[in-house]
Amino acid sequence: MNINKKNYAIVTGAGNGIGKAIAIQLQFDGFDLVAIDKEFETQDFDTTILGDVNDEETISLAEEKVSKAAVNIVLVNAAGITVPSTDEHNWLVNFDKTLSTNLRAPFIWSKRVSKIQRNIGKGRIINISSLASFLAFPDNPGYDVSKGGILQLTKSFAHLLGPFGITCNAIAPGYIRTKMTAIVTGK
Repeated sequence: MNINKKNYAIVTGAGNGIGKAIAIQLQFDGFDLVAIDKEFETQDFDTTILGDVNDEETISLAEEKVSKAAVNIVLVNAAGITVPSTDEHNWLVNFDKTLSTNLRAPFIWSKRVSKIQRNIGKGRIINISSLASFLAFPDNPGYDVSKGGILQLTKSFAHLLGPFGITCNAIAPGYIRTKMTAIVTGK
């Protein structure tokens, strides 16, 4: 066994909010942390990748970090945005942007990281959904659809990857005070 092998956790959206809290805990629990976000309140993680979760280069940097040295990988897709659709001029742009970050990006990250996990023979994928997957929020169809889609995406990957020793789960929290929820609640 190679003593240089590590237990890695990759957390998207680790710059603040729920993603940051998860990243801090995983690092505390002994994982070598790869934190991804567009901006960070602090950069106290083992590896910090400044970038958009939809960007190919950002994904490749994370893959390079873990691909050769991992004995286990936990992927947490925590990056998310909310853009209420009260703007009548940009409603479709806002909808597409929300789906891209909240649903398309977790699909791509899960697909790419699970290839490495399959080679290892184990791993975990955890997707952050929302109460909005069960109860629609007013004026925010992009968020509602993306978070409902995360539940189905998680089930799909669970069926696909379970036989390879990779578990896939979703967590659907309610309102938690973060910078993102302040956009919607004004608090």
